[in-house]
Amino acid sequence: MQKKKKPPYAALAALLLCAAVLLPAGCGTHKHTGTLTALKTDAPGPIPCCGVFRCDTCGETYEESVSYKNTGLPVVRIEGGTEGISKTEKVTATLHYDGETAFTTLASLKWQGESSLLFPKKNFSVQFLTAGGRKNEIRLKDAWGKQSKYCLKANWDDYAGARNLVSARLWGELVRDEGKNDRLTPLVNGGAVDGRPVLLYMNGRFQGLYTLNTPKNRWIFGMKKEEQRAGLLFAEYWRYAVSMYAQIDPSAPPEVSGWSVEYCATEDAPEGTGWLFDGMNRLIAFVNDTGDADFRARLGDYTDPDRVIDYMLFALFVCGADNMGRNMLWATFDGRTYLPSAYDLDKTWRLPAGISDEDSVWNSGEVWRTHRLFSRMADCFMPEIRARWAALRETLFTEEHAQALFSAHLGQVPGPVRAAEAARWPQEAVVYNNLPDDFTRFIRQRLAALDGYFGRET
Repeated sequence: MQKKKKPPYAALAALLLCAAVLLPAGCGTHKHTGTLTALKTDAPGPIPCCGVFRCDTCGETYEESVSYKNTGLPVVRIEGGTEGISKTEKVTATLHYDGETAFTTLASLKWQGESSLLFPKKNFSVQFLTAGGRKNEIRLKDAWGKQSKYCLKANWDDYAGARNLVSARLWGELVRDEGKNDRLTPLVNGGAVDGRPVLLYMNGRFQGLYTLNTPKNRWIFGMKKEEQRAGLLFAEYWRYAVSMYAQIDPSAPPEVSGWSVEYCATEDAPEGTGWLFDGMNRLIAFVNDTGDADFRARLGDYTDPDRVIDYMLFALFVCGADNMGRNMLWATFDGRTYLPSAYDLDKTWRLPAGISDEDSVWNSGEVWRTHRLFSRMADCFMPEIRARWAALRETLFTEEHAQALFSAHLGQVPGPVRAAEAARWPQEAVVYNNLPDDFTRFIRQRLAALDGYFGRET
């Protein structure tokens, strides 16, 4: 019996189905172009990174891959297996980036963070790679320059990473406001990270709204490889040495000493990292062993008092409960003086609830007593601290300025993206829903309490 041939229109139908996926949607009379109304968050279908749009011409809805031009947010697509990934185990995948610039690169990924690893939405440390496995440096923003390493932050309790990135930008403004011309001044955020919201897709499925952040390393501090006394220490764990009440044991692991080396120019040389710890231990010894007059007169030999005052006021203003010693970066460019900078600011501002206890140490500078250097500063430099607070209350530490920073950051995220994040991660704590009311109440409380503590007349 002769085999019956398939009708020719069957093959044509298959071709049309493929075309519907690969070509722009249309209704027969025109090509659909329109506005994004939703992101699809379920398992990926034939259209990867799928969004729902409404045509501006005919009003019909259609589906199409989401791109940078649709939301103003870069789209990061990662394709490849992630089995076995952990904080210590890397996987290699293909990464597509669609933003002001577009590129495709190999990338190694591993999980990033400590307590954040308990959440189902993970942070990733990302290293761009060439086909040969070398670092692939790419310019994502002019201010960042070329770099191969970034962090994809999940921001579990802060869907747009606003507390972290707004606080980092405020620190950068504070560093530049001092009028100095030191090594922190020209940095993007005074040594704090910078970042932006992005859409992350894993093998075509919406993984969530992330922020793509610069990492903590020599690059964001402008340290050059030829500088043999450049180094970066990180106060990683709450320990007495981190609060400068005890000397650092360089031979102990970070879990014991509290401190870790983020960069040391001679780490791979025979002299190693000893000098980097020695310099910090000299500062700690000076803080603990000198009288008040000597402390005031010679503190500048070990650190910059003005930079320390700014950090103290900054951490107090933003309620940096996790930043009063821990999560501080200390940079040196000569092995003698160490300059402070801020890191991991995602627990600042205490939103949405704020602080209700009027007797809380956070309503005064008494919280500084938990850190030996800060406590000595409060005893020996209080006139300078009060004067600096009064000056900052006229410029950066105002309700209007803080509100403007938050509004600008959150305004980058369109409504459909916020809705998709809530649908993809319904158990995630999403703050800022009641801005500006919650924020206004919080910031007014903070400023009134601190103005009272510093004796500022309002």
